[in-house]
Amino acid sequence: MPAALEAVHLALEGYRRAGFAPGEGAILTNLALHHGQRGRMRHALGWQQEGIANARSLGQPISLGRGLNMAGLIHSYLGELDQALACTTEAIETYVRAGHHSFVISPRINRVIAHHALGRYEEALADGTEELRLCHSHRQQHSEAGAHEILVRVHRDTGRLDLAGTHAGQALRRARETGDPANETDCLITLAGLHRLHGRSDRAVECLEEALRITHRCDFRHQEADAHTQLAAGDTDLASHHGDRAPAIARALELRPAEHRALTALAAVARTTGATRAEAEHTARSLRIHEETGYRPSPADVPAPAGTPDGTGR
Repeated sequence: MPAALEAVHLALEGYRRAGFAPGEGAILTNLALHHGQRGRMRHALGWQQEGIANARSLGQPISLGRGLNMAGLIHSYLGELDQALACTTEAIETYVRAGHHSFVISPRINRVIAHHALGRYEEALADGTEELRLCHSHRQQHSEAGAHEILVRVHRDTGRLDLAGTHAGQALRRARETGDPANETDCLITLAGLHRLHGRSDRAVECLEEALRITHRCDFRHQEADAHTQLAAGDTDLASHHGDRAPAIARALELRPAEHRALTALAAVARTTGATRAEAEHTARSLRIHEETGYRPSPADVPAPAGTPDGTGR
């Protein structure tokens, strides 16, 4: 265990021995954030659920809303989309009841992610438009990158590539201005998918390679899986190098939607190379994930064989 993480656990033990519940709650949230940023979503969810129980017992709406919001995002990564909607909706309601209206921006963004993953584009667009309005009205610049990035996906998947492109540029610019590497990585991966749809494969690869550099530097394993997926799907020459990494990372971290995207990309690669049996296996496994989670892949998720201009989305 790294020294810094060990110190956090020691602090948690100290707060528990002293019976200081507010301090314990803060540590639980930090542990959830630490594991979540590194893709260890099951560990993160366990810590976050403890944090939610702590906040409920203390009657702390800000801590409760923050915990529910983070749990909602984790559920989305794990493919537990109904739970994601329930948690983010409760987070929004908790903040509104407490009068903290600017705090609803983040859970709205995360609720859009869940709606989008379920293919509920009308609900996603409504939530996404409102959270961007709130970003502007409350001057929440640090949230704008995430707000724009998810709207890129919604507009892309509803056929508004012009609006998707506008939001993509704004998302990446704001992520870099606020110095948020996690948001920057998401924006680069989403922008890469958009470049692929327009037939700009070289620019897509540049974005994905930059995204991978950030994931390696910051240990963002869940985003690394999606970057490898797109690199594998976009070029058959890269498929063998990146193709095995994406599903392996996703399976190890139980990231069901990310695994679905990886399997869909691998099925397209197999189709291109004439590997009929591999294509059938990848397709069957991705279908099983859809049936078990309700996850609906983006229409941009490898709609054509690898090596064609269409590429992948998220």
